[in-house]
Amino acid sequence: MEAGLRPLVAALSAATVVLAGCANLGGGFHAGFRGAVQVLLVSVFSGPSATTGAYLQNSLQVEIDGLNAAGGLGGYRLDLLTADDAQQPDRAVELVREHLLDGGVRLVVGPSSSEAVTATRPVVEQSHVPTCLPAPVADDAVAGTTLTFRTTPSQRDRLTALLTYITARTQIRRIGLIASGDGDPDGVARLLGQLAPALGVEYQGEVSVATAADPAAAVREMASRDVQGVVLAGDPSVAADAVQAAQAIGLRAGMQVFGLDELGTSAFLRRGGDAASGTVFVSPTRSYLVDAPDSDSGEAYRTFVAGVRGRYGSAAGGEIRGWPEAADCVLQWASAVRAAGTLDGGRVARAWERLRIDRERSAQGVEERFAPDRHEVLGADGLYVYQWAKQADRFRLLQLRGP
Repeated sequence: MEAGLRPLVAALSAATVVLAGCANLGGGFHAGFRGAVQVLLVSVFSGPSATTGAYLQNSLQVEIDGLNAAGGLGGYRLDLLTADDAQQPDRAVELVREHLLDGGVRLVVGPSSSEAVTATRPVVEQSHVPTCLPAPVADDAVAGTTLTFRTTPSQRDRLTALLTYITARTQIRRIGLIASGDGDPDGVARLLGQLAPALGVEYQGEVSVATAADPAAAVREMASRDVQGVVLAGDPSVAADAVQAAQAIGLRAGMQVFGLDELGTSAFLRRGGDAASGTVFVSPTRSYLVDAPDSDSGEAYRTFVAGVRGRYGSAAGGEIRGWPEAADCVLQWASAVRAAGTLDGGRVARAWERLRIDRERSAQGVEERFAPDRHEVLGADGLYVYQWAKQADRFRLLQLRGP
């Protein structure tokens, strides 16, 4: 055991394996911390996707400030560091290596893409620092890891939930994929090809906007394949351009649009405008955007939403400027540290694998269970299916399916 952590072990010896709810953000910081522990967020803070990093930072900061206001983690103050990987894997590796050198970083959140996660994996594992991923990445990028945890479901579970909804609740049986970039970095095309036939859907292949002449060309190509529905994957701005193109050329009415988390963002709404209405997507809970009683979500989720909205305000469509999936990274890690009685990365990871969190204490408002062979917090049955609907002058979500 690290000598400097003996006071932490003593302070945490009575802790149980439960997750504290989102702490009250009121009150001042406690004096007399034993030292500082750093949380490193590696994400994209520049370019068209800069809001991703900003929302993640907001979410982490709310939870870190709450823990510090309550005395820190075992008497240690938590500090948040941020690094812009600009969605470049080589840059992500450089940043992670640089920040892990002095041993002060005890949790890494990110980086921002599947390629960057794969590239930084050897550095993180060599440093024995737990990593949390609050954004979707390819399942292959985290296969077999012992230190990496996802507060979001796997891509396989996401697409399983979407296809299950399509077959159970619609008459659509032929779908295609419009991707925002070349290749298949997140594995969406490959998984659709694998999962669709088993769930009674014909997959008609994919088209990349990067290789098509423009979004309209990609939409026309999908229409020529006689699809009834199209899945949009990747950059939400590109997805919005595809939706607008479908409406402009008269294909929107006959082509249902589906997607994953990125279609639930303000970036998609701002760019898609009225054409975004009617799009259906799968994601973790976004119940604060649904006209439903607050009692439908857990206490910790409601506290998080109120905390982020109160501090950072709301974006287009009423979206808060934060993600509960990111908040869970801090809350789960803190709970694992308490359970392990140490900041040693390997022991914290093993405690993380044993966490059992009820819905009232989860920032996502769902029951969360981990296991040594399952480092994803949610499965297909823990996801929601939503549809954007414009009501008067604002967008709201219709919940089509819940856990």
